[in-house]
Amino acid sequence: MKLSVIIVNYNVRYFLSACLQSAQAAVKNIESEIFVVDNNSTDESVEMLRTEFPEIILIANNFNAGFSKANNQAISRAKGEYILLLNPDTIVEEDCFEKCIAFMDEHPETGGMGVKMIDGAGKFLPESKRGLPTPAVAFFKISGLSKLFPKSKRFGKYHLGFLDENEIAEIEILSGAFMFMRTSVIDKIGGLDEAFFMYGEDIDMSYRITAAGYKNVYYPKSRIIHFKGESTKKSSVNYVLVFYRAMIIFAKKHFSQQNAGLFSLLINLAIYLRAFIALINRLFTRFYMPLIDIGIFWTILLIIKNSYETYVLRNESYYPSTIETYAFPLIISCWIFGQFLLGGYHQPVKLKAVFKGLLTGSLFVIILYAMLSESMRFSRAIVMLSTLSAFLLIPLSRILLMKLKLFGLIRFTEMNSAIVGSKAEIENVLNILKESTAKKKSYYFINPLRKSESSADDKRFSFHAALHQIDPFLDIFNIDEIIFCMKDLKASDMINIMQKNKVGNCNLYIHPKAGEFLLKSSSINSIGEFILPETNPAMPDWSFRKKRIFEVILAVFLLIFSPFLIFIFREPMRFYTNMYGVITGKIKLIGYKNQKDIRPFLIEAFPEEPTDIKKTNIKIDYLLNYGTEKDLELLIGNLNQLERNVSARNL
Repeated sequence: MKLSVIIVNYNVRYFLSACLQSAQAAVKNIESEIFVVDNNSTDESVEMLRTEFPEIILIANNFNAGFSKANNQAISRAKGEYILLLNPDTIVEEDCFEKCIAFMDEHPETGGMGVKMIDGAGKFLPESKRGLPTPAVAFFKISGLSKLFPKSKRFGKYHLGFLDENEIAEIEILSGAFMFMRTSVIDKIGGLDEAFFMYGEDIDMSYRITAAGYKNVYYPKSRIIHFKGESTKKSSVNYVLVFYRAMIIFAKKHFSQQNAGLFSLLINLAIYLRAFIALINRLFTRFYMPLIDIGIFWTILLIIKNSYETYVLRNESYYPSTIETYAFPLIISCWIFGQFLLGGYHQPVKLKAVFKGLLTGSLFVIILYAMLSESMRFSRAIVMLSTLSAFLLIPLSRILLMKLKLFGLIRFTEMNSAIVGSKAEIENVLNILKESTAKKKSYYFINPLRKSESSADDKRFSFHAALHQIDPFLDIFNIDEIIFCMKDLKASDMINIMQKNKVGNCNLYIHPKAGEFLLKSSSINSIGEFILPETNPAMPDWSFRKKRIFEVILAVFLLIFSPFLIFIFREPMRFYTNMYGVITGKIKLIGYKNQKDIRPFLIEAFPEEPTDIKKTNIKIDYLLNYGTEKDLELLIGNLNQLERNVSARNL
């Protein structure tokens, strides 16, 4: 037997399915076997394998054995001349294995080889070729020197940036996502070191291959898609801890005591540094727009207040310092709260929502200003001028951020999505998206055949372009993401399209040949995702907070106007108790059955569970694109429900 492919799976059922489909296509002309070792997954991976891939050799563990031990289980049973350790979150080209075998046959001095890997946006993954992480190399990487000078032979050794990504080269370290090795070499040096539970085992194995006198080779003539970079979120604190601690194990095993100690010190510094950077990055990504607004609001108030004092009142110290200490923060808080409540910080940005938020915030400012003490009331003119300035500058700031593409986070329009596939496959994709939690998009259809017109079977279906026209099409229509249908395209075709410059900023989705789901990963820093039909999704955090705030406001207003409403209730005390429960968060004002939030509710948003796609889409739209209008309508029509007994949970 020529080749044994080994895949270790842990709760990545959907990626595994696509990986196996591509691997089976790649071994079509090779005498081979494919192992899948499942580490006690809880996502029905084993059931899927037994049903959809009965020909695969399955090893189902009843515990999580870790990456090294699981691979060794299959290595001990493998019969192939070559062994490939393959990640489940990959898709390989149809001729990938044949090219690797041909190269290894021609170069007996090669013990292991890796291939060119690209991420979910078509960008080259530097992990495809790596150098040995000595203390010096680790320091250059941790300090950022390797990133500043990626092509330097001194500073760029970690990812060997000085080597051409398109040229065959001898390297030191292979990636565990794709390790193609000679079985005779594994027999000589032994399997993976089981001291490494996850991460680091590829470095250790690669080091032992070269120590035994063999070469590790980077072979870019063969390519794979690796959805999740290194099977994790690289910016996460958990990744930093697990990965770098694995490096410490490697250092203690192979370096001198002095070098291992220095290496451990550098790694521990890196752990704290990366954890701090990850925290700052998450906070910035989440709050950068409100922070920018706070700066603009404060600047507006300060400039107008100083100008009013200087040119109108002609007294630069007319207002007391308490104005800036107390009044400014309160006014700014009203404007920020209005933006938050009306969707001013939602993506994609809608100027209508921004203006609504500013208007609402201004109303809060007027109410607050009326409640301030005489000592803190400074000038209605300043408040009015500041409000008018905010209406101009805040929307302009959003537009400027988008035009300058600062941070790459803000967008004004719905995403444009191109689906490449036949009529039947495109319809499958659209059905999945309609019944999923995917955001609204504009869809364009690309014929995988070399023609833009529909085939005889597709007369009712209008394609926007043919496959050979995709490059200018993506540019003209500002396509943000591409969905490839694997049934109609080769993996090599997908990779060729992805690697073109104009596709580099697009996200990639893949619809496998079998299965009602889509796979996605936009970059090395984003963990792989999958999209499934979903009829009862969880409400996004932003919508959940918005709904919560709105319900509290409604409850307060209902209590204020209760003297005018009390006559419609038979049990007024229960009404007051329920409103108190809404304000404290024990009760939801409006909810629905089978919700993931198990708190009881007073008014039911969907009395009957949706039975068709149209009603299902209405429910999904309510959850994913929450607006206060629907809840206000439900409240007005169901005021008598506010005295319901909700001591028992809604079931």
